[in-house]
Amino acid sequence: MPRKDSKASADAQFRARVLELVAQIPRGKVVTYGQVATMVDSPRSARAVGGVLSGLKSGPPTELPWHRVINSRGGVSAPNEPHRFQVQRALLEAEGVVFRENGTCDLKAFRWVAQGWSWE
Repeated sequence: MPRKDSKASADAQFRARVLELVAQIPRGKVVTYGQVATMVDSPRSARAVGGVLSGLKSGPPTELPWHRVINSRGGVSAPNEPHRFQVQRALLEAEGVVFRENGTCDLKAFRWVAQGWSWE
């Protein structure tokens, strides 16, 4: 049976990798939760990425560009939280990200492709 401290250590390492990657997303670009999970070597952890970022949104103000991480359809995900939805979308629009009438952006135009990666 795994020890609790090893699970806590793995969670802390995952969180640190997510935050390090999100810090690199340039202004005017976006990535998906799944993309972040894949890039931190945990491709089935898109929801966990959302959990890490959700903690940032509800905590004290941060310089980390959490708002640049969106859902796989190219939209802002903030179920049951209209204020967060509006804040995230406004921050992205202020950086030049354009949303269609259906609330999504063109991932081909706005997706950040880090060096050594390709996304289709």
